[in-house]
Amino acid sequence: RYLQGLETLDLSNNLLEDLDELIYLKELKNLILTNNRLKKIENIKHIQSLPNLRYLALEGNGLINKLKKVDGLSQIKNLRKIILFNNSDQLKKLPQEIVNLNNLRYFRLDDSTIENPSNKKIIRVLKEKNVDVF
Repeated sequence: RYLQGLETLDLSNNLLEDLDELIYLKELKNLILTNNRLKKIENIKHIQSLPNLRYLALEGNGLINKLKKVDGLSQIKNLRKIILFNNSDQLKKLPQEIVNLNNLRYFRLDDSTIENPSNKKIIRVLKEKNVDVF
């Protein structure tokens, strides 16, 4: 509650398992969560309450393949850059809602996620929208 004007927050390497306290950081634009323990997308559901978020880094969290829905990620209209690589090759299927991020310009994934046949259509749509996917 005391850092409500904060624009960049790097919580890398902190063994975090959830992000409940982020709901107060409404001005946050850059959120770096590299190498924590955010294994399920439910553990990061509170990022949908960050309307100004532009950059989200979730690499190295071991996110598992339970991304049937993005749980609010597609509601963050300003999101421009998402980094999801290095999640133990367990993040294989992308949620369809990711194509609704109209401001997205950069999307970093593991090669196994990109090569998964079920993701070809989503990746093609993103590339048609001029999103750098790699």
